[in-house]
Amino acid sequence: MPPAAHVAERFAQALDHEEYHAASKLLADDCVYTCRGSTYRGPEAIIDSYRGHGDAASRDFDGIEYESRVEERADGMAVIEFVDQLTHRGKSHTFTSQQVIEVGDDGLIRRIEHVDLPGQREALETFLRECGVQG
Repeated sequence: MPPAAHVAERFAQALDHEEYHAASKLLADDCVYTCRGSTYRGPEAIIDSYRGHGDAASRDFDGIEYESRVEERADGMAVIEFVDQLTHRGKSHTFTSQQVIEVGDDGLIRRIEHVDLPGQREALETFLRECGVQG
């Protein structure tokens, strides 16, 4: 099995470049993604969620750049730290979140859990208000 961090790195890079087809190929058919009280099951639903957020960001902001970092955890899972650099109406904001990735023996992602970091959502909401963007 490829180490979880290797698979997570490929997944994060695909998402950073909005290469959704490549990202979907790394998801198991029974993969589950939990994010802020919502659960998405299967590659199509999961990728549709990522694509929807990416499309909304492209529509709502003057500019957005995606970065990511990956760490392997001691339990064999990996953590992706996503860093979104947002610009709109002359203002900028950096939003950071994490996703915990579990990879199965087949080298495919089985579970993704979104983690909002303390203060990040509140700071994003303030930025959105300041820029007149509906959150």
